[in-house]
Amino acid sequence: MKMEDQANSISMAAGNLSATAEELSATTETLTGNARGIRDDHRRQTWQVETGRQRSADRREADGC
Repeated sequence: MKMEDQANSISMAAGNLSATAEELSATTETLTGNARGIRDDHRRQTWQVETGRQRSADRREADGC
């Protein structure tokens, strides 16, 4: 019976490792999605700042400043 108990323990441990691997995979997907969102937000904000600077420069030039 001892060998059967060890086999069951190993099987349970393998199942736990598999579940942990699935959780890590899901977490990685979530973090990747978050990183993409942050990157996209940064690009959008950078574009808005650059566009605002250009508009300000255009207005100053039009006003002769």
